[in-house]
Amino acid sequence: MYMYSLGSILPLLILSVLYEQCSGTTAYRTAQGLTDVPGDIPPDTIQLFLNQNQITSLSDCQFCSLTQLKKLWLNANQITHISPSAFKDTILELLDLSGNKLTTVPSAALSYNASTLSSLMLEANSITAVPDGTFQGLSKLEILKMEQNMLEDGSMGESCFQGLYSIVRLMLGNNKLGGGIFSRITALSLTLQILMLDGNSMSDIASQPDVFVDSIRDMQALTHLSLSSASLTTVPDIYHNNANFSLTGINLWNNPLVCYRNVLWLKDVQEDPCINVVVRAGPCTEPAELVGREWYTLLREELDHPGKIIWHQGTRVSVSKAPIRKIRKLSQYDYHYYLVFIFHNYNNFMCSMATSTTGHNRYSLTENLLQNQ
Repeated sequence: MYMYSLGSILPLLILSVLYEQCSGTTAYRTAQGLTDVPGDIPPDTIQLFLNQNQITSLSDCQFCSLTQLKKLWLNANQITHISPSAFKDTILELLDLSGNKLTTVPSAALSYNASTLSSLMLEANSITAVPDGTFQGLSKLEILKMEQNMLEDGSMGESCFQGLYSIVRLMLGNNKLGGGIFSRITALSLTLQILMLDGNSMSDIASQPDVFVDSIRDMQALTHLSLSSASLTTVPDIYHNNANFSLTGINLWNNPLVCYRNVLWLKDVQEDPCINVVVRAGPCTEPAELVGREWYTLLREELDHPGKIIWHQGTRVSVSKAPIRKIRKLSQYDYHYYLVFIFHNYNNFMCSMATSTTGHNRYSLTENLLQNQ
């Protein structure tokens, strides 16, 4: 068998790389100190890398000669202005404008690719507002990234996301948004699967829980909700009485959670045998008896009565971290909790035997009993 040596194929590999860089489907102009879009881009280019340069603006018909251009990377430049016709005659599917100095979304320029654009990256700019109609017509857009801008609830139009009929992933982390953003997101209820709002200040959702709960409840396709580092002490219950609950991931990491009845619904989520949800959250910050404890290790009784000594499976458990000691006799108070435990597990058993979870009430007997004490 004839064996190719490295010396014999190396020239071919070099030629192949040069061909991709200089002509054909992909053109690379990364980190070349460019201050403008060069005029020597091959007309049959499909993918163009212009990232990590010093480009400050895109002029009229800047890419008109690139009629086959589908993917354009302009990230990590200094762009402050984009002409409305800059992307005319292209067929962009992906446009990366992250890491620039834009203060507004270039809506007019995006309209030329309304029927083709599926991924738009605008993170790490200085965008301060998203007025109504900003994304109107972008019916094919599936991924929208706007993290690390300067967005606030008051600068977001009530219909700012109208027209995004195919959106699957929305990233709005590390802005200045509050709970008011949820009333805007309801326009995406049929398709949105991943919603990331990490690093915003969402503490006000506790004062307007209905907006948050109704919005998440309307998200029929939502599978992942991320609210890490969002200054949350509590999270309104989005699980009980929600027949359309579709979440498989809830990220509440790095929030100062107060572990009381407000997190009982998280226990129900994890213990529901009819669904499979990963809940990620940090340790409790209040009450004093539970500080530092991981919420998922707490018994329901501890959450419902912090500070009380309770019994579990014949063992004394003190929320003040007293040593565990065996007992010989249980009080009437203890038998009550065993009854709760039995009812809860019976509820889980019936759920696991069900052939369909459609319309499942998800209001556990355990929580009902605890609230009616």
